[in-house]
Amino acid sequence: MNMFDKAKANAKPAVTTKVAEKSKKVEIDLPGIESVAQIDALIKTLTGVKESLSAGVKSEAMTHFLAMANGTRPKNFTGLDGKASASVEMRQRASNSPLSEAEEAVLLAANLPIEEVVTVEELFVVNPVYANDSKLLKDVSKKIEKLVPDDFFIMQQKQSKKVVAEKTIDEAFKAHAAREVIEMITTLALKPQIVVGDMGELFDAVKAVVTGEAEDASLEAKLKASIEANAKKAK
Repeated sequence: MNMFDKAKANAKPAVTTKVAEKSKKVEIDLPGIESVAQIDALIKTLTGVKESLSAGVKSEAMTHFLAMANGTRPKNFTGLDGKASASVEMRQRASNSPLSEAEEAVLLAANLPIEEVVTVEELFVVNPVYANDSKLLKDVSKKIEKLVPDDFFIMQQKQSKKVVAEKTIDEAFKAHAAREVIEMITTLALKPQIVVGDMGELFDAVKAVVTGEAEDASLEAKLKASIEANAKKAK
């Protein structure tokens, strides 16, 4: 068989692409789907409302943290509102959220320490091209100097990221750093709890917040009043 015949024998048939007809799915009545869809839509709505409200609460919480700081890192506290309470914690920015170059520059300009975390160690490894060559590896173990190719070893470059350390936060409060810096290096966590006696009452309260029908639905007004009240206590 000549090389042309071999080429023909080894040739794969051309692949033709057919446009699949879009078939309409069969529709079947399935009781309960509407309720599931309603609950799904409600959960999505409530999640959005919760995130929005949490942002406002955390903003005020940061204001209180900064007010309590006097050159030292403030302690966590418990927030109160009606029948609810929440553990409010100031935590170190997670190491899986590395600093950007711009953020790193801000912290260095403020003379705040940052930590370098190595994600890939610098080391030499056997080139994968030769790693499975058992004969070569056997020969190398006997006379490595004479048998190893020039590129048998390759260098794995070190990779690292800059992250916030506990001392970053301590030094920031010690230096009375700006709020923007504190917000950059920390994260606030809320652990809310509420005493629920009647689920119907809870649903009505949440509905009022979502629809804006609550008598005191303005979070901005509540936060402003809270800040003013705590300011008076501080005096």
